[in-house]
Amino acid sequence: LHPRVRRQRQMCIRDSCKVVAYLQEKSGTTWKTVATWTDESDGLRASVSKSKSVTAGKTYRAKAVVTAWSGSDSESATIYSSEETA
Repeated sequence: LHPRVRRQRQMCIRDSCKVVAYLQEKSGTTWKTVATWTDESDGLRASVSKSKSVTAGKTYRAKAVVTAWSGSDSESATIYSSEETA
């Protein structure tokens, strides 16, 4: 069995919001996306909390892109977790 990585729960509270979470695996000096999850809401919250089987010995991180809208104005932030070796 491969270790499981639980990554990224990001929340936003605005008129509407969207969260896109990426599980990334380190490959040399770059990162490749191995899984993507999205939640979008026209309410007050969006969140992502998922699991994915990964390869032992590999290094992973989570990346989340969070966008919140208030009327026609929007703001986005990109958030990275720390690196974890499975």
